[in-house]
Formats: sequence, C-alpha cells, structure tokens
Amino acid sequence: MLPPKPEGQRRLGILGGSGVNLPHAEGDKITVETPYGTVTNILPLHREDDLCVFFVARHHSSSEGYTPPHEVPYRAIMWAMAHELLCDKIIALASVGSIRPDLFKIGDIAIPTDFIDFAYQRGTMT
Repeated sequence: MLPPKPEGQRRLGILGGSGVNLPHAEGDKITVETPYGTVTNILPLHREDDLCVFFVARHHSSSEGYTPPHEVPYRAIMWAMAHELLCDKIIALASVGSIRPDLFKIGDIAIPTDFIDFAYQRGTMT
C-alpha cells in the first residue's frame, strides 16, 4: 500500500525495458488499479521523506514471464505513475535490436521511416 505523498516530497517514476536489469532491487511490489488495467509490478527503489523512486519493468521480471511489446499496458503504467503514485517526473528507457545485425553495429543510430504498430490504439492520457 502506498502512503499519501507528504508535502515537499519529490517522486520519480522509471519505466525500464528488457535491457534494464536491477538484480539488487528487491522488495514488496505495489499493485495499482487504473481505468486501463492493473499494474502489478511497481517496485519502490528508494523511499525517504524528500524523495521516492518507483521502477516498473515494462516487460515484467523474469519470474513473472515476458510480456511482448504490443501487449504491454502502457496506458495503465503511465496512469499509475501520474495519477496514483503522483510522480513529478517519469523517465522511460528503451533499447531495440535488429533482425539484420549485418546492417547495424552496437551503438549505431537508425531513424526509421516506417514501422508496424501492433498496439493499434495509441491514445492520449486525457
């Protein structure tokens, strides 16, 4: 259960992809119900009077299985961070791979001109 946000406390939400590994991060996970579904894997990384940091594994942890990108409940996660956890700032980390490793080396930057969107419903948070 999440206590109320004390006056003056800053809250940071971090949304990590499969490339973010936090082996030292353990503790009780927070579950949040949102209008867009349930978020079950919110991990408080740091809690003090003036700062609270939350981490959500976008694709879940290995113990919970893997959620493919088109099934990640993005809207539920963002709603939970913004409206329930009351995060002042949210940082989202992402990394991708290539099905053609001969075209790109690690560290290369590519700008796609086309992509396939399996999410279909990319709505806003309003």
